[in-house]
Amino acid sequence: MKTALFIVLPVPSHYNACFGFANQLRKQGYRVVFSGTVDLRKHVEAQDFEFTTLWCLEEYIINNWRTALGFFLKGVIDKKFMLLRYREFLQAVYAVREKCRVFNPDEIFIDQHLNHYYFLLSQDYKRITLINTKLPTRREKGIPPLTCGKPFKDNLIYHLFASLLWGTYLVKRKVNTLLKRIIFMGVDDYFFLKRFALRQGINIDLCRRQYNALYESIRYVPIVHVRPQFLEYDWYKLDKYEKFIYYPYKNQNETSIKSTAIWQVIRASLEDAEIKKTHIIYASLGTLSGLHKSVAISFFYKLITTVEKISDTYLVISAGELYMSIVDRQNEKIFIQQHIPQTEILPYCSMMITHAGMNSICECLTAGIPMLAYPLNLQSDQPGNAARLVVKGWGIKGNLRKDTEQTLRKKIVELLNNSVYRQNISLINMRSINNWYPTADLAKS
Repeated sequence: MKTALFIVLPVPSHYNACFGFANQLRKQGYRVVFSGTVDLRKHVEAQDFEFTTLWCLEEYIINNWRTALGFFLKGVIDKKFMLLRYREFLQAVYAVREKCRVFNPDEIFIDQHLNHYYFLLSQDYKRITLINTKLPTRREKGIPPLTCGKPFKDNLIYHLFASLLWGTYLVKRKVNTLLKRIIFMGVDDYFFLKRFALRQGINIDLCRRQYNALYESIRYVPIVHVRPQFLEYDWYKLDKYEKFIYYPYKNQNETSIKSTAIWQVIRASLEDAEIKKTHIIYASLGTLSGLHKSVAISFFYKLITTVEKISDTYLVISAGELYMSIVDRQNEKIFIQQHIPQTEILPYCSMMITHAGMNSICECLTAGIPMLAYPLNLQSDQPGNAARLVVKGWGIKGNLRKDTEQTLRKKIVELLNNSVYRQNISLINMRSINNWYPTADLAKS
């Protein structure tokens, strides 16, 4: 039996995006092993996949001047700080190499966020593929960075605008990289990686893809985007190293929608045709909404107040880490749960209010419901995802931080009453897309 090892960014949404592909490999006879931090074991094993704990290499993030000053002073005062960081790097190298020695994988799939692991393993393992849980992040003609929330068109003006956005984006990245190098006095994370790679005979400067959004990537390495290509702008052109694949997958949930209070409303509307039509709006800001707590809570309060004033409409919120902060707003029209099996409830809903995470978009398209997108993390792919769903006619986007209750109500009513959005989504076929290069070989294995 062949083995496929997944090295994934330790965030639930990234694992969720990989489960469909992993399940396909399992059907083809592969032993599938996911690696990650211990807190994700339960999440992965709930899907009947094998899990192994991996000590991950942690990046030192500089997100404000206080952090920058703190790291700089620590490097000046504590001469052992650099040595400590280098030991952490070597521990991560040993950890991932040891996992590969134990499992001896025939295929290794590395989350594009963690592409530095490629340089740690490529000398010993030749079948390594980068796996991207988002839309493509590389620079392509007429395609803006994923952080751009403006809907684009395929014409000269927008192509020039995209070039300007990329130029600005990359200048900011270079400035941040330079500042980080200064803060760590030349010995930053990239220094350790480059030094290690050179000892393995690899010059990573020749492989770096700097023209990439969100993070740098690697050239000349196979990459699969675990999304349907039609989610991207129509004029995006693949290079010879990348593929789009997609395998629908329904997570095995520990709880069922039938165990929640909203199920009584759903069941009543299903069983009695005489009941006046009601709308159910489902809202979620993703698994990482807690990182933007104050903004997310403020938006949920605004949303609750808005829906309370719309007749024959219920609101269901999957609040995650924010549950205790908003549960007191629950009433006969507002249902708030910490976790809700999203794929179960969506088919009963009239629309979803989403942060524009790619998993939620795919699940809404599968369920056939329009979306009101409110990107929460403006430095992620969420603004770009929202722009694309607007261009495709699958929903509307808003400004989570600035939209008033009146604006929010107007957008909700538009989605509830305008059937065009559902009609556009009905044309979508969320079927399996099998375009991964070793398919024929897998079928024989």
